[in-house]
Amino acid sequence: MRISVDNSVVEMLNERISKLEEAINADCISVSGPILPGVDQHFNKALQSIPGTRRDVLAVILQTPGGVVEIADRMVQATRHLYGEGEVHFYVPDQAMSAGTIMALSGDRIFMNYFSVLGPIDPQVPKGDKLLPALAYLSEYDALIEKSRNGTLTAAEFTLLNKFDIGELHTFKQAKDLSIELLEKWLSTFKFKDWDITESRRVQVTEEMRKARAKQIASDLMDHNKWHSHSRCISMDILVNQLKIKIDNYWDNPPVRQSLHNYWDLLADFLQQKAISTFVHSRYYI
Repeated sequence: MRISVDNSVVEMLNERISKLEEAINADCISVSGPILPGVDQHFNKALQSIPGTRRDVLAVILQTPGGVVEIADRMVQATRHLYGEGEVHFYVPDQAMSAGTIMALSGDRIFMNYFSVLGPIDPQVPKGDKLLPALAYLSEYDALIEKSRNGTLTAAEFTLLNKFDIGELHTFKQAKDLSIELLEKWLSTFKFKDWDITESRRVQVTEEMRKARAKQIASDLMDHNKWHSHSRCISMDILVNQLKIKIDNYWDNPPVRQSLHNYWDLLADFLQQKAISTFVHSRYYI
């Protein structure tokens, strides 16, 4: 994203992303790195750089450890503004954690392989140069409050409880509520748009049912007691068989798999060699 890159590398990246576009019949843009302020600006510019004769599908190749949910929200809004008449697909060749999971779940379809992972939705809140995991703080605070209610709070825990900042806790709660709100809206509007009949009972699906299902998925992915760790890897198998989220397995499509990994392997090696933490790329923007 506006960094000095050898022309030969640019040519290879552009050639490989072009072949991927042909293989999946979609415009492609890749995002690698944390979802932090500034990435949304580059992402929007990369989207705008795609010519007016856009395809019906935008494919986002997403690799991220997570980040700020408000930034993910801006990026999703940009995709839907420019591809409002089409679809947005997310390809996860490696990982899309936390805010990346929220972003991926905004897509009409998600493509993964057996090694790809999403993560628990634990919104991260900026504080100085750090990102604080909101649910970890809220979970610990709620546990201490419960101990206080039943009279089992120790003196050490009482001291710890008094160190919590009420303003910060409010910010954490707001981040949690925003994540649930966005997931409920995005899942019911986009990913569940073609869900008309339930598979087991063959019942007509209503808008209320779509929203309830979206809220359940958000609740499952935010269950700190279930996942235990902000960095817990949730595989495609768990997403499909336990959480009942529809995921497309691109590994079963050799031409797509080869085109995607030819591009992704080159990009990953390049970013590692150059120690580049954040990168946005399309055929028309680097």
